[in-house]
Amino acid sequence: MNPIREIQLKTAAYALITFFTILILSVTTTAAFAESVPAAPDEHEPNTSIMGNNPFSLRVEQIFTAAEDTEPPTFTYRLKPLEPGTPMPEGSTYDGYEFKITGNDSLYIGQFSYKNQGVYRYDLSMVVEKYRPGFTYKKRKYYIEVNVIANLTTGVVVLNEDGTKAETILFESSYEAPPEPIKPDPIKPDRPPAPPPFYPGGQQTLPDIGDKMNPDVFLALSAASGISAILLAVYLRKRRKITAGNK
Repeated sequence: MNPIREIQLKTAAYALITFFTILILSVTTTAAFAESVPAAPDEHEPNTSIMGNNPFSLRVEQIFTAAEDTEPPTFTYRLKPLEPGTPMPEGSTYDGYEFKITGNDSLYIGQFSYKNQGVYRYDLSMVVEKYRPGFTYKKRKYYIEVNVIANLTTGVVVLNEDGTKAETILFESSYEAPPEPIKPDPIKPDRPPAPPPFYPGGQQTLPDIGDKMNPDVFLALSAASGISAILLAVYLRKRRKITAGNK
């Protein structure tokens, strides 16, 4: 082989080895530097009230204030998604996810499970279907925003109705018995009512003057009177005949 050609080949081989060596060192150094420097925070990550894993649950608390002898009522709550395709807890229907709390108690709703990054929004409100006299409701609604970042970690923001941040989900209500209506005084007559009529003898009712004769006696007397009338008529007729014969 030509000595010049051999030198050129060796020089090219050394240059190629040097290039790959520098490339490997560069990649290794960059990776080590990247691991030592913390990742910059996601610019979309909210100032979260709750940080949780995926899936997670939400705690809802209820406080009811009333007299000791008041029976604790049961209130209904409904969680609704604000955008189509928002993940919902198991047991949800077309109208949302409903649950009940009685008296002073709390429970966890969920679990919420997310498979994709994004921002998911919900509306959580108390369901009051009819007016209850004496009941006062301090809070009726919350807005919930769940931000799922690159590693599918969830950041949850709870907002009041006015948009301010809330640290917890707390519904407060109270009951005070309404005052009894004032009953008006009964109407007094201008003059007292007239006393019942008074009859002689100290009786308050008319004496009984009805005929109480036995009907059998009445029939017998009537029959006797009829027979007497017939006998009298026969007697008078015979007497007139005798008188006429004597003349």
